[in-house]
Amino acid sequence: MDERRKMFDQAFQASCGRVREVLTRFNPGDLLMAVNISDLWQANLASQIKHQLAFSLLVSALADCFAAARMTRFEEFSGFCSALIEALNRPGFRGGLNS
Repeated sequence: MDERRKMFDQAFQASCGRVREVLTRFNPGDLLMAVNISDLWQANLASQIKHQLAFSLLVSALADCFAAARMTRFEEFSGFCSALIEALNRPGFRGGLNS
């Protein structure tokens, strides 16, 4: 059981790393707004919990982790949302090792 838990923890940490990578592509203020808006757009049931996790990862990141780029166009926002949704729906966040 400990080995299975260790594998799950490693998969979860890897998934968190993918989400952090998406969450540091822009200015943190723009990202705070984008994550909260994205949360409103999602229809899947797990979305709110996943967005709360993304928000927690965002606010816990060190300031020097973020890019200076501003999110000024809808296309940038849309691309960010797509990347975040993809990162949140990768294995490790979908409920187990085989998901």
